[in-house]
Amino acid sequence: MSLYQYAEKFLIFMMSLIEAPGGEKRMPRDHSDRLGDLVKRWLGYALISVGGFFLLALVLLAFDWDSSEPKRSAALGMVLLGVPPLTAGGLMVSSSHRMNRLHRNRAFAAHEHKLRRTLYLLIAEKQGRFTPLQYAIAADISLDEAEIFLNNQSKLLNADFDVTTEGTLVYLFPGS
Repeated sequence: MSLYQYAEKFLIFMMSLIEAPGGEKRMPRDHSDRLGDLVKRWLGYALISVGGFFLLALVLLAFDWDSSEPKRSAALGMVLLGVPPLTAGGLMVSSSHRMNRLHRNRAFAAHEHKLRRTLYLLIAEKQGRFTPLQYAIAADISLDEAEIFLNNQSKLLNADFDVTTEGTLVYLFPGS
């Protein structure tokens, strides 16, 4: 495979990481996408290190400064070799972190949507009267997470509570 073909595949891969208009990803987030983020982040850190090395050499050169032409040329070269990789690396790392944060926010929103949808279906199915355990089973989540979610939603939807003779908490949601 030629260098041109590698470059073309790399560009296609990088374009797949860019978001399409409307906020939708062009490719679903899978293992290759996560690997791309990891490679992007480590490449960014490597570029930051290279740029930092040249800028550190510039600082060391400044301590032994005289106004000779070779030292001025070396200083200019160090700036030109240090700033671009440092900037590109910083942009790559921050872009990778932003994409990961965006993915986490989308996953959280999808999970919240699933929990709300399950709640509304259970309210309709059980005429608004069910226990946290019934909700946890229906939503396929832990009992602790179900109790936290139901407590928050009961405040928003003005639900009442009932305690059975066995001591079981039953939520009474209106609108059923």
